[in-house]
Amino acid sequence: MSARRARDRLLDAVEDLEVAKILAREGRFARAYFHAHQGAEKALKALLIREAGRYEPIYGVREPLEMYRVFLEAPDGLLRAASKLDSHYIPPRYPNAWPSGPSWAGSRRS
Repeated sequence: MSARRARDRLLDAVEDLEVAKILAREGRFARAYFHAHQGAEKALKALLIREAGRYEPIYGVREPLEMYRVFLEAPDGLLRAASKLDSHYIPPRYPNAWPSGPSWAGSRRS
């Protein structure tokens, strides 16, 4: 993939992160996590395209960070944060991920 495609993906990542901030300010945390995860994932894929000249169809944040250790130093704190972000990705996307009701039951639903 070209450097232009990496830039396109990065611009899309920035927009996802901006949406996540707006949603978090509004108390829509489940959706904020979802968009934050999407933004992080797209940014990492943009990095791989730029640095390695290839696209990897990987989903998640921690796994691509592990792959990118060749291109960047990913501190342990970043890897822990990536794991946490990954753990919050599925439930907002798939409501039946909870055994009974969403984890934010009793709070404002998104």
